[in-house]
Amino acid sequence: MTLDDLGNVGDFIAAIAVVVSLIYVAIQIRQNTRIVKAATHHSSSRAWSELERALGADSETVRTLLKGGRNYAELDLEERFRYSLLMRAILHLHEDDFVQTQEGLIDASRSERYRRSLAKALAEPAARAWWAENADLFSEEFQEQVARTLAA
Repeated sequence: MTLDDLGNVGDFIAAIAVVVSLIYVAIQIRQNTRIVKAATHHSSSRAWSELERALGADSETVRTLLKGGRNYAELDLEERFRYSLLMRAILHLHEDDFVQTQEGLIDASRSERYRRSLAKALAEPAARAWWAENADLFSEEFQEQVARTLAA
């Protein structure tokens, strides 16, 4: 066997090692993507659960949310401020879910559930009035998503 033959064998072995390495990297990327998607779902679910738990634990907050949902204009200054904070918290969670969907971290079925939840959050005329006054607190892309959701 000549030195050229040994060089060719070495090149062949190196090529095989590169292919094996690329396959390994592809498997690792696929596993990492699944882990990131699961963590995103967990984080979103946890944030929603914390908000719902906080709302359920405070009857005054629930009263403000219900009263504001019926007639935003009838709220006094303190209630309006509290209602606004609640709506911002709810809609910031929706915006986060929207961004995660845009990034491909939330699948289509979950995204559709979030879209339906958004439609319910803004179903009442009072909530829409609040949105009209506060939409500029959110990204333009999310504002467009809300417009599409409300038009549907």
